[in-house]
Amino acid sequence: MDRVPKHIEDYAQLVEDGTPFSYANIGGDGEMLTITGWDGTNSDGRKSTPEKAAALARVLLEPRLTLHGYNPGRLDSDKEACAQKWLRDHGINVPLRPQLSDPDFGTSKINVRWVHKEIISSANVNGKLRPFLQALRHRPVLVVGTVGLTKKFLKGTLKAKDAVLIPADMGWAQMAEIRDRVHKALDQFPKDGVVTWGLGYIAKVLTWEMALERPELTQIDVGACWDAYCGILHRHGYRREAWKDAMRENLA
Repeated sequence: MDRVPKHIEDYAQLVEDGTPFSYANIGGDGEMLTITGWDGTNSDGRKSTPEKAAALARVLLEPRLTLHGYNPGRLDSDKEACAQKWLRDHGINVPLRPQLSDPDFGTSKINVRWVHKEIISSANVNGKLRPFLQALRHRPVLVVGTVGLTKKFLKGTLKAKDAVLIPADMGWAQMAEIRDRVHKALDQFPKDGVVTWGLGYIAKVLTWEMALERPELTQIDVGACWDAYCGILHRHGYRREAWKDAMRENLA
């Protein structure tokens, strides 16, 4: 990919142009922590396990994705130091903070293309998501997200040209079932459609799998962005009073 997204308008342009790409976040919310051996729970209360660590690590050790979101915390944090050490130890290019430039891309043993993971979520919470939503409305979109998402979201918020919803539980044990449901939906879906993922750890692994199986798809890890339009406010930014104004700006 020649154009590494730096602003929400960049993602909107890629979608509008029909450029296929796959993007998943490997950063905050416990992904890099899990990979490096952490045994806590993420912000959704999901427990880190060796099985999850191995599956998430494979996304980086056998890179297939076009873009990998990164932002494990403050520059001086233990999370950042641990993430960088793991990447170096495994021969993966380490993104330079805070701009997330990666001058060593193409010269490391393993090369992944890093982008800042907060571009989409920040645009959403700050009322700047409109161009991205408008671009999606001209494409067939398969929304894979949490059980709180409804068809009302497809019609009232997304308003995509041809939209299909797969709501699912985020539990790791449900991944095989979710994979099967997504495959069945994609068999009836335009090959050059867009899949938006919002299922935590599961989304990272399934996006990685689909990147090889269906390379013509565009896949975008939107995290918890869509949840906020359905009243699921489990991220701090969406519990602020300013979110109501931001949502109106996004949907204008």
